[in-house]
Amino acid sequence: MVGLGYWGQKVIRNLVNQVGVNNVVAVDPHLQALEGMVRAYPGITVELSLDDVLRCDEVTAVVIATPLESHYELAKKALLAGRHVLVEKPMTGNVEEAVELATLADERGLVLMVGHTFLFSPRVELLAKYISDGHLGRVHYLTSSRLNLGLVRHDANVIWDLAPHDFSILFHLLGETPSSVQTLARSVVGRIPEVAFVNLTFPSGIVAQVTVSWLAPRKVRDVVVVGEQRMAVYDDTDADEPIRVYDKGIEMQEGADFASHQLVYRFGDT
Repeated sequence: MVGLGYWGQKVIRNLVNQVGVNNVVAVDPHLQALEGMVRAYPGITVELSLDDVLRCDEVTAVVIATPLESHYELAKKALLAGRHVLVEKPMTGNVEEAVELATLADERGLVLMVGHTFLFSPRVELLAKYISDGHLGRVHYLTSSRLNLGLVRHDANVIWDLAPHDFSILFHLLGETPSSVQTLARSVVGRIPEVAFVNLTFPSGIVAQVTVSWLAPRKVRDVVVVGEQRMAVYDDTDADEPIRVYDKGIEMQEGADFASHQLVYRFGDT
């Protein structure tokens, strides 16, 4: 486990619970971070660098949760050493490096994956089922919002930091990737964007908007899917009812001539 910062500490807790403390090596160049791991998990192995770990044949997989600028170098080093790799999002800082790593993993028959945690969420799977089985009807559009006050990063802008979650969810729900992307971003308090609005158009004609911000008055984590028959809201901050389906919509009531056509609003159960 490389990187023992905010997210790395959460990952290592789960790794220890899954495979046992004796099968996890914690790696970080900061002695204070390593000392904290030893106090939390007595008996765990710690190292200052990935190079020291890769000399051990017993290590077969590497998890990377370091600042973005080091992802490419560390992942490539682990793949060249014949180890499977999981990199927390975003995988690299540009497309070219990501393609190079993916190609390297394929050539060597290794697993290279990104920490798109929401793809393993039962909530997202339920929403995907509602879409795939037609429960919502033909999908018109989706919106996804990921807002909070902080945590401002300096190694990546708000799009690279937050939006990978939303993109992974949307692409999974729809089973397609966008044909066009339009982005409007703004740097408010620093040199890199803290707020961004991303509009996506998909080959099927479905449109979506992703809003991400480190500068918002309240924490928002939601996805809205508007279908022809029903609408669904996935609110990840709601522990009791994270997914609600609204039997609401607008229908055209045809008359004998154009002038008598009317829009009928349908309000059903939730």
